[in-house]
Amino acid sequence: MNKRWSTPTHIGRPKEQQQQNDYVISSSMPPTTTATSKAMQRLVQECFAASVRSHYEPNCPLPVLKSTNLKILKAKSGGTKKNLSTSDAAKDEPKETNEPVARSRSADLSTTRKNDERIEDLQLVQACFYVITSFMRDHHEPLTKGQNTHLFETTVAERRKNFINKKRLWKRSSSSGSTEDGGDKTPSPLQTKRGRPRSAYVTGDSGYDSDRSASLNMAGIDCDVIEKMSVLEKVQFVATVGLSLVQLRDEIYCQILKQIHGNPSLRSAALGWILLSLLAGCFPPSNKILPLIQDVLTEQDSGGSNYCAQRLLNIKLKGERTNPPCSLELQAAKLRQDIRLPIICMDHSVRTVWVDSMTTVKDICHKVASKNRLGDAFGFSIFFSLDNKVVPLGGGDFYIMDAISQAERYANLNAVRDSWRIYFRREFFSPHDAAGLHDNYMKSWLTYSQICGGVQSGEYECIKSQDLALLIAHQFCVKNSGLKKDIDEDKCASLCLHALPAKIPKEDRKKWVRMVVSTLEALQEKEGERGKLKEIDVMEQIVRYASRAFIASFTKTFM
Repeated sequence: MNKRWSTPTHIGRPKEQQQQNDYVISSSMPPTTTATSKAMQRLVQECFAASVRSHYEPNCPLPVLKSTNLKILKAKSGGTKKNLSTSDAAKDEPKETNEPVARSRSADLSTTRKNDERIEDLQLVQACFYVITSFMRDHHEPLTKGQNTHLFETTVAERRKNFINKKRLWKRSSSSGSTEDGGDKTPSPLQTKRGRPRSAYVTGDSGYDSDRSASLNMAGIDCDVIEKMSVLEKVQFVATVGLSLVQLRDEIYCQILKQIHGNPSLRSAALGWILLSLLAGCFPPSNKILPLIQDVLTEQDSGGSNYCAQRLLNIKLKGERTNPPCSLELQAAKLRQDIRLPIICMDHSVRTVWVDSMTTVKDICHKVASKNRLGDAFGFSIFFSLDNKVVPLGGGDFYIMDAISQAERYANLNAVRDSWRIYFRREFFSPHDAAGLHDNYMKSWLTYSQICGGVQSGEYECIKSQDLALLIAHQFCVKNSGLKKDIDEDKCASLCLHALPAKIPKEDRKKWVRMVVSTLEALQEKEGERGKLKEIDVMEQIVRYASRAFIASFTKTFM
């Protein structure tokens, strides 16, 4: 039988769990003092409710802040009243008029609905408190284990699978109930509208779709469900409440600070700092309470508090997130480190960049461009791939961790085993690049590699067979450092095996080898007349051809 708490003003642990000695002070560790610091005391005096203490309590009256009720009522009333108090809202009844009784009844129903929504928000305050205390009681989550190497190992092993077939690009609208491959899979949150995927199209839906969260409703709080949630699910639940309900953000921050302050367990306090740092990377508290929280963090002067203070400054400067933290952020927060991300370039190289919760795709573009010695990242952008689907994230201010969070949630809902991948690709040409004017070797090399790989996978299609034969002949020149007097047909056949589009039947490949050899012989004759072709000149010719033949694939719509 499930144990439930449904009282909106008080929350406590089940009797069995109260008997467990969860917060045991190790004999080798000094006990944490319960003396209230000056900054914490000022926060309590100005913001806490009268019956709430400043330090850790397994059970405490809720909400912690005296302003939480007021903020909930203001949000439900649409902010039409100034200086609204709880008593004012309770007495908020329709005025007596000579209008029909039906209008008075509709007003009563509206008031009842607002009261029900207020009770629901108070239930979320309860749920957040119990999820926070449950997270800080966890005895199994390792605190010294950072980011694992599985992501890098699989990325390096599968880095050549970086060209997605044209039919596998997102093309169905979000209202469609199935994917292009058939089946009844739920559409991905990264799905785009019909036509070519548009840059920076990632929905901002931060709804927590876990089945377990459905048990946290107005009927009460199911303690068993919360205890069965994973550590990451607990973090995502609290973060989603804060992202969805602005009026509860201060309450969440103060609940965590209260449970950290004077906590007799060092492990529990460390988990509290981890949780607070993850939330500080998603949304900030209100401007009214932010200086008080910053004073508390500064006065604590510990590794966890300083880390949280720095993340609060970043979130205030760059703006809040749209999705809860992902698993990579949880791993990095334990050691207070940045996150390593592998970025696949179109020449099959993998570049490692260090990011955090506030890193945008624009920042990643600049870092990868610097590592590739491109000079600037204009025309290049970040692409995200999952479940054989790919979508451009652009090169703007979208947070990369929001895309990873959405991808992880989609993979859990649809039982997708494949890992997501991030690519650095050419998205559009500048007039200078489209003219084939050489200014940077690596720009030409990456674009050339993307075009050749795209033709082989079917992402780009050559209309004429002569164009395809010339493209492969040019690849032969680049791969073999120019043309030689005797053309090696075996090398040409080996190149055709990997460069021809996958849809060409195997029995037709011999004809294509002969066509490519004939094209190479024609290039030899022209080379004798014009001089030897340089490798960079060949790549620029391919870039010029792609800017005209594949113009639809290299066009970006600016909104």
